[in-house]
Amino acid sequence: MKSALVVLVILLTLLPTHAQTAKTTPENAFTPQQLQQDFGLTRQLFETMHPALYDVIAKEKLDHLWDSTSRLLDHKLTAFEFLTCYPQSFPN
Repeated sequence: MKSALVVLVILLTLLPTHAQTAKTTPENAFTPQQLQQDFGLTRQLFETMHPALYDVIAKEKLDHLWDSTSRLLDHKLTAFEFLTCYPQSFPN
């Protein structure tokens, strides 16, 4: 249950705001560099600001999940495609 909450928070944090107002198509997909930058910032924010992150999930397991998800961001993705990377990496 706690890991599902962590996944939900991560997904909501990474949801691009502009996806609500702009149509996301392959032509305006995010570059791998943009995806990695956003994903890295999110990881940094969780690791520095979450009051008890490792009480929810073991550090080694979370590091593995961060790294495996990061490896999926090696090509252009739309906002929707970006969000579909998570179910593959973050189990319930």
